[in-house]
Amino acid sequence: MEKRGIPTEKGDYNRWVKATNALLKSLREKIAGLLTWIKTAEEKLSEPEQPNLIQILLDYMDLQNAGAEKFSQYGRRKANLTTLQDVAEAVAYLRENDITTLEQLEERVTTLQTRVDGLNDSMKEKNIRIKTLKEALEQVSIYKANLPVFQEMGKKKYNYKKAKAKYQTEHESELKLFYRARRILKEAGMPPEFSQETVDAWRKELALLQDERAAEYAEFKPLRDEQRQMSHIQYCVNRVIQPEPQAQEKQRVNTAER
Repeated sequence: MEKRGIPTEKGDYNRWVKATNALLKSLREKIAGLLTWIKTAEEKLSEPEQPNLIQILLDYMDLQNAGAEKFSQYGRRKANLTTLQDVAEAVAYLRENDITTLEQLEERVTTLQTRVDGLNDSMKEKNIRIKTLKEALEQVSIYKANLPVFQEMGKKKYNYKKAKAKYQTEHESELKLFYRARRILKEAGMPPEFSQETVDAWRKELALLQDERAAEYAEFKPLRDEQRQMSHIQYCVNRVIQPEPQAQEKQRVNTAER
């Protein structure tokens, strides 16, 4: 049906899982990159006392504003306003989380990493169980639809091998579906007597897992937003401790003139 351009619930679910896994992978890679960067930045900023991150952000703002001097009056005003807003958001984030040093930022990144890994493991477990339950409930319908064919084969008139073989040939497709459904349901824990109580319990568990998974997925947005803020702070710090070639040359000339 998907190949014919008809969306299906299974196809939508598989696409959702694929997109979620891609988001998780990207988020985990960026967090790992932040931790690696912090180690490098700590070496470059090694002093008896670690520099204040908020002060570095203010230095970054000064650097950006100096670079905007070559713009037109309108361009300079727009660039300065953008820089001010970005730095204000970053400073607010640091103050809100009581972060002033790279060491404290590292602790926060590690906490973020732990939370993302926990959500990743939890959602993987739920996805496996959800897939199992959906498959089982799908097989319930197939089982019920083909059960009369199987029951008919068990009647006395099909006791003779030739009659039974003829019936099996005539209903080969229905019987294959029935046997497959019965096997899957047995593996999923369905009692031999086919309990409706078990089916109802599966539906209830499926609904609960889907709600819990949706709630966990909603947690990714603030975590991703926080990671982006951290990455922006990383960029600002790098601009200060690793000026671009032009800025380095300007700084060298200014030093020489002094």
